[in-house]
Formats: sequence, structure tokens, C-alpha cells
Amino acid sequence: MRTNAALAKVRGWNIRETQGRTCAHVGLCGGGCPDCLVGRAIRDGKRLDQEITTDEGRIFAVTTLPLPDAAGAAVQFAKEVTEERKRSRQLRTLSQEASAANAELVATLDRLRTTQAQLVHAEKLSAIGQLVAGVAHELNNPLTSVIGYAQLVHEEVAANPALVARADGLMEDVSRILSESDRAARIVRNLLTFARQQTAERSRHTIEELCARVADLRAYDARINDIEVVGTFADDLPPMFVDGGQIQQALLNLVLNAEQAMRESEAKRVEVSAVMEPSCGTVLLSVADSGHGIDSSNMARVFGPFFTTRGVGEGTGLGLSIVYGIVRDHGGQMWATSEVGRGTTFFVRLPVQTDHRAELPGAAPRPFVLVAHGDAVSRDFISAALNGWGLQVRSVSSVREAVESLAEDALNVAIVDRTVVEMDPQSWREALEQMEGRIRVVAIASGAADDDVMRCLRETSEIVLTPPYDLCALRQALVTTLGDTL
Repeated sequence: MRTNAALAKVRGWNIRETQGRTCAHVGLCGGGCPDCLVGRAIRDGKRLDQEITTDEGRIFAVTTLPLPDAAGAAVQFAKEVTEERKRSRQLRTLSQEASAANAELVATLDRLRTTQAQLVHAEKLSAIGQLVAGVAHELNNPLTSVIGYAQLVHEEVAANPALVARADGLMEDVSRILSESDRAARIVRNLLTFARQQTAERSRHTIEELCARVADLRAYDARINDIEVVGTFADDLPPMFVDGGQIQQALLNLVLNAEQAMRESEAKRVEVSAVMEPSCGTVLLSVADSGHGIDSSNMARVFGPFFTTRGVGEGTGLGLSIVYGIVRDHGGQMWATSEVGRGTTFFVRLPVQTDHRAELPGAAPRPFVLVAHGDAVSRDFISAALNGWGLQVRSVSSVREAVESLAEDALNVAIVDRTVVEMDPQSWREALEQMEGRIRVVAIASGAADDDVMRCLRETSEIVLTPPYDLCALRQALVTTLGDTL
């Protein structure tokens, strides 16, 4: 083998020490002699171009040419491109980071727009709540006096038969006063519940209880406007772990929306129903009206902030968007169907815990799930759904946090989105390999089959959910990975 002084310098040889060296000693043939670059070029009689990385990490663009006039000989030209490749990789990394930052900014802007709409409505609700609370507290005092004196009169009349005989119907009148006063007091209590400051604390409620509160609030208006309100609830409905005030507010907004839609209708009927969906682990609530309906061109916009089909000054267009936000905050889903001239039905699907064995003394802890998603809205939605099913949840937004959670937490399942894994697929793969199959993975992703990130997700996950997916699909993925422990 012959070399020039430049190659000898690269390898750190004296020019006289190059005699007897082979292409394998040089290290620019790719290795695997005789099937290396030199061997293949001589055998096939073709020019070969390839980048070679040496053991020291230096990168060379190598061209290997067979010599036609010298049998069994080839010549190699090499140009070091280490710095160029490093700069290229840095630029590619910067480009990916800039794209990720831009996507995050766009998502943040969308969330800010939604939040702004919710804040506007929240300020109005706060003002109304303060007014209602003040009125309710003022009404409580005279109501307490009315009920107290009515009870005294009732007891006095009951203890004096002669008085009852002289005043025909007195007992019945006093009983009516007590009954109506109790009803007024119940309405005041409902007003105070509605007007209270909303908190993030959740507790167990039944859907029948929350619907009954809303029905009591709207009973007077329904009676004077001749609106028939019908409630149909399945017998097997389990309690829900929700913020009762927020769900009540959502139901009230749906009922008010239904009442507005029926102002010009001859037959006014609102039907509220709820059924259990065992395969989804959810309760499906529906509020149907016999109003004017919604045109198909507007159906896709009904949950958007500030969209309304009412006249000027009759609506802010915030009611349904607030309902949608409350449902999403509880890990639920919402949609509507409508037929112009016949009415509209709004559906709300909320997760419920159907197995209450975890509440028994000595029961095993509920499964622990990692939710790794780059989008905060989606991450919060999935976490809320899992909480609704009674699972323990840790949510993270980066591959570093996800890898740390794999190592530190007693996880059963990891739900990971493509946006997290594509930050560093190799680290994610290595972290899962160290778990030796102790954690089962559900991926959320879409893309070409030959995409590197998709390949990584398909190889490391048991199930791949393709957006958009619904609560039932998410539930089935958890059933597959958790089995009877869900």
C-alpha cells in the first residue's frame, strides 16, 4: 500500500512506516475486508462514495476508485468533513428546537385565547354569584323567622283541638305555609350552592343529585313558561368524582340554552337522561330540547368562544364554550346533534370509577400511570380522565422527566405522545430496556411507517392510539394493558 504525507500525518505515522500497511490499518475502507470499500471497488469495478467515521470520531468523505490498468488495485481519496457535519447537526438540532418552540408558542396562543374567553365569562359569573349570594343571605333571615313562627303555630294548633274546631281549615293552611317555606329555603340553599366560589376540590356526587339541583333552580321559570322537564336516569349509575359546583354550572348552562332555543316552539320539552357505558367506563348524559335546532353549517362552531345564533344583546356566545371547558377539565367529551325545526341534543361523556374495591380497608393501591405529552391541554385531559377512573397519575412534558419517572416511580403503564419521544428516541428506548418489560406502554402517535420516531414507538409500545381518539378507545387501551386491576 502507498500513502501520501497527508494521510501519514492524519494517522500519526512516519512516511517510512507506511510500507506494508493495509487498508484496514488506514481505517478509511469501512472495515470487513475483503468486503470493505477497497475490496468491493476492485471486485465490482465501480466507484464507491461513502462517509467513514474513524475510531477517534473524525468523519471523512471517502471516494474509492478501481484502477483499470492495474489489476487488483484501487485508489482512495479522503476529505475530512468532521467540522462541517458537526455544524450541520447543530443546525438541524437548532431547527428542530425552533420548530418545537414555534409549535409550543402556537399552542400557548390558542390556550390563551380560550382562557381569555373563560375569564370574561368567569368575571360575569363572579359578579352574578356575589349578587345572588347577597340576596340569598338576606332572604334566609326572614325565611327562618317564617318557618319558626309557622312551626310554633302548627304545634299550638295541634295541641288545642278546640281552636281547630273553631277555625275550619286552619291546620291545613299552617301546613301549607310550612311546606312552601321549606321549598323557598331549599331554593335559597341551591342559590348559595350555585353562587359559591368554585374550587378544584372534587368529591363524589350522583348525576341525579346534580340534575335535581338544576331542576329546582329552574322550576319557577319552567312553570311560568309552560316547559315540560323530564328526567330519565338508569338504575346502575355509579357516583362520579367531580367538582359538583362546576358540573352543576355546566348542566345549568345546557338547560338555559335549551330554554332559549324553545322560546318560539309550541311544544316545549327538555329531557335530561343519563345511562352507564360499561365498555367505556363512562356515564353518558344528554340534554335534549324541542327547539328550533342548529343549522349544519354552524354545528362545528357551537363550542367556540363568542359564537352565538341569538340576536344582538341576547347572548354572549360563552355558555357552551364554558361547558365544553368544564367537561374537558373533568376528562370528559362533549358533542351535539341537531335537526332544524325539531330540536338539539347535547351529549356529555364523563369517566366514572366502576370498581370501588380500592376504597375497602387493606385494598391494593390503584394502578399508577405516567402521562407524557408535550401539549398541556391534551396532557391535562388524559390525566383528568385517568383520575376519573380512580387511577394514580403523574404527568410530565419532556422526555427527561419521563425517563426520570420510569426510574423513580412504581409505574404500571406509561401513556406517551410522539411529541415527547421525538425529543430523544434513543434515551426513551434505553430507559424502557432497563425496565425489562415491567412497564407497559401505550403510544399516541401518527406518521409514516418508516419514520424513525414511529418505528421506535411501534417497537416499544403494546398499543398505538392514532389521534383523534375518544374516551372509549383510551379506556380499551388501559383495559388491555392493566386488565383486572383497572
